[in-house]
Amino acid sequence: MGVGAADKQQQQKGDMDEESEVIHEQLLGREVDVAAFFQKHKKLRVVYHGFKMKN
Repeated sequence: MGVGAADKQQQQKGDMDEESEVIHEQLLGREVDVAAFFQKHKKLRVVYHGFKMKN
């Protein structure tokens, strides 16, 4: 994997971390229910950890 691809992958992981934090804040603010939170959070984490497995 080239340096450019690694940088892009790192940026994507950072974006997913930020999105995960946003949905966590939505859960705490009761803007989203628990079921929706788990569905969104699980999807993000599966992709995130897929990236980690490639490294």
